[in-house]
Amino acid sequence: MTAGSKKRALVFFFKNVHVPILLPLYREMARRGTYDAAFCLHPYDRTIRAGFPPEEEKAFREMAKGVRFVNHPQEWDADVSFMADNVAPILRGRGKIVNVGHGLLSKGQYFTDRDIINRENDSDLLCVPGPYHLERLTSSGKLKIPVVATGFPKLDTLFAPDRASRNQLMASAGLDPSKRVILYAPTFNMELSAIPFLWKRVAQLADENTYLLIKLHGSTQPEFKQMHRELPAVNPNVFYVEDQDITPYLQVADLMVSDVSSAFMEFIALDKPVVLFNNPNTPTYQNYDPRDIEYAWRDKVGVQVSSFEELCDAVREGLLHPEAGEEGRRYCAEQLFADRTGKASAYVLNAVEELLAGRNPGVAEVEELPQNAGSMDLRELDRVIGSVLESRRVGDLETARSRLASALQQFPGNSELSAIALQLGVA
Repeated sequence: MTAGSKKRALVFFFKNVHVPILLPLYREMARRGTYDAAFCLHPYDRTIRAGFPPEEEKAFREMAKGVRFVNHPQEWDADVSFMADNVAPILRGRGKIVNVGHGLLSKGQYFTDRDIINRENDSDLLCVPGPYHLERLTSSGKLKIPVVATGFPKLDTLFAPDRASRNQLMASAGLDPSKRVILYAPTFNMELSAIPFLWKRVAQLADENTYLLIKLHGSTQPEFKQMHRELPAVNPNVFYVEDQDITPYLQVADLMVSDVSSAFMEFIALDKPVVLFNNPNTPTYQNYDPRDIEYAWRDKVGVQVSSFEELCDAVREGLLHPEAGEEGRRYCAEQLFADRTGKASAYVLNAVEELLAGRNPGVAEVEELPQNAGSMDLRELDRVIGSVLESRRVGDLETARSRLASALQQFPGNSELSAIALQLGVA
């Protein structure tokens, strides 16, 4: 790389689940205009859950049309290579290797003090989501490389100033925004997953006033995926999500049902209720460590259940009282996310540029990203609209009108509120 020339970057997708993590980095590179990037996909290998099934690879290449693809890392002379899992040996010789990780949890392998984390030293830079992850790794005394808390790039679109609101996303999907939304996001490991215990019964969570969105982990066994794909035929308020990226569904959901999936920690970034199913076989998981946050923090972030009956009760309570548990969720979110402004990818690239310049990487200030003129706190707007629609749904029109009148003062001129006002007869 010469002075003034573009930095050559390789974005390596070892698994399909890495797409929503690495794409925001590519978009930030494109926004800066100082990178020449290429994509590389690991060959499909179901036995190690690597690569993309043929139909997924075809769809991804179609979506990324216009981006350069190479068949092997060695085909691209990179200054820096990005990965979202520890596969540094594959990228050796392709410039500086940057690991941005692929989740928020430990699962006994990632954010721990066990010897397995010595492998992180194969990279040149490790970017982690938040203060908790930084402290857990640096206090281990095992890492010899720079570790920087940048935020989680996967969630950048969730916090971008110009992101779509909940109701806009619902409308674009053809869903009624007045209905409640439950997001079911289990993990794939059979010792940890809720799937073997809930099976098709999970569809019973949906009713005429409640949608159930099913978003399975990308590594879920194909036969389990197919079983869940068939549930919408049983209940028209059930929807199976094929997308790799869960973030739009985090935004529309009012409550999440999960187990030990990283998704439930992503969800608490929005301060919404979580119900966690406890698989009784969890202690048999080969990397089980009760000190890890997915176990140690469960009571802080959600309600734990061990049966379908308990699950139904907890979901009902969570939808009625979403504010319950918010203190614990907010505390954990502060520990888990160094950034919730949509700039995590920018912070990663700032650290990378320090590394390439031979300086100690850190989180330098990010230039202000373009703001949507007249943008507002969409999280608060969604919360307000949700409370108005919930009051209307249960027939409490007086409360609905009162809340709407306050909302119109807080968010004057908002088109969504104005439309609801017409329906409720509020001037």
